[in-house]
Amino acid sequence: MPPHVRRDAVAIASMQAARLHQQMHTPYDRPVDVFGLTQRLGLWLATQPLDHTYGFYLSEGPSAGIVLNSNHPETLQRYTCAHELGHHLLGHGSRTDDSNTVDRNSDDLALKELQAQVFAAALLMPAPLVNRTLQRLGITGVPGAPDIYAASRDMAVSYTAALWGLAQLKKLDFGLLRALEKSGAKSAKDALRGGPAVTDARADVWIVDNTDRDAVHCRVGDEIHLHLPEDLSTGHTWTIDHDTEPAPAPSALGMHLQWDGGTGLGMTPAAPAAVRPRSAGLDILTDIHQPATRPQPAAGTQDYSLFDLDSAGEDRDFDDFILPAPGIRIIVVSPHTTGEHTVRVSLRPAWDTTSEPAAQRRLLVTAGPRKTLPEQGLAPRQIERRIQELAAA
Repeated sequence: MPPHVRRDAVAIASMQAARLHQQMHTPYDRPVDVFGLTQRLGLWLATQPLDHTYGFYLSEGPSAGIVLNSNHPETLQRYTCAHELGHHLLGHGSRTDDSNTVDRNSDDLALKELQAQVFAAALLMPAPLVNRTLQRLGITGVPGAPDIYAASRDMAVSYTAALWGLAQLKKLDFGLLRALEKSGAKSAKDALRGGPAVTDARADVWIVDNTDRDAVHCRVGDEIHLHLPEDLSTGHTWTIDHDTEPAPAPSALGMHLQWDGGTGLGMTPAAPAAVRPRSAGLDILTDIHQPATRPQPAAGTQDYSLFDLDSAGEDRDFDDFILPAPGIRIIVVSPHTTGEHTVRVSLRPAWDTTSEPAAQRRLLVTAGPRKTLPEQGLAPRQIERRIQELAAA
């Protein structure tokens, strides 16, 4: 394929996506509603299990529609939908797509598939949305893996799609792109959370610190990590209020603070807080103190991650641990039902959880479903449209 033909095809696809955003007055403070755009353009949208097929676009006479694989995660469904919408708007006719045409970036793609790929990236990651997202996250300069993951999460695209989108906008060079793509999204999420996954590997991760937001909009199963400054040497510790969850004893790398009833405050071995189910819509997955300076393990001994919840505290010499000191309290929650859920925490003396708190923090977690589209059948708006058509017949 002559280079100028490829360049012209890419430019046409990019301009078509920009034209659609202008026509639909797309807001750039949230992920692009590709399912809504598809339906507003009059296309039928449905899902069904498709084995190895990602999706397909059908155009017959005045009717056109897109069918997506219901087994795929929503980020991939969104990208496939944008890809098929590109086929529609670029006049490519009916198409069936799989991993070779949707989840692939190479120089040997057929021209129409290349255009659909470029259109999908430009539609889901327009420059104004990317720039606002990076600015909101405080990302300047060359983004690292955790930065790119956070941006992909906030734009509701896959990590790989975000890598290529940033590269196309010249915010990432292709050498770094290849390295980050090879390490993968899991590595990026682990770097952001500071430890291995404590729930579903597909769950998104949200970090909320003491000066950050007081509300998080996420999906069922996501991890919300609340980081609060905590100095155990003062005897004060953050505890989850009883209307949310009974508070565990404060711990630091497998150690409990223990009051002797008089003037003494010591440390005794204990494992970090166990995983406990919640009945009010939230699971409390982790509740642990992380010292600002972590003691290094002796030569030949095992190092323990902050998130080793099963056997922390075993086979270690506790004389090597430092005394209670400044650090952060890490509380990880995960919604298991949709709706609004509240986490309330208070800073109190460890020996008197009924006293007036020295500080309080409230976090509102609003959880949506893992997927917008049904497991099989027409999208909700399409069902309403079909009912109206039948009623008018």
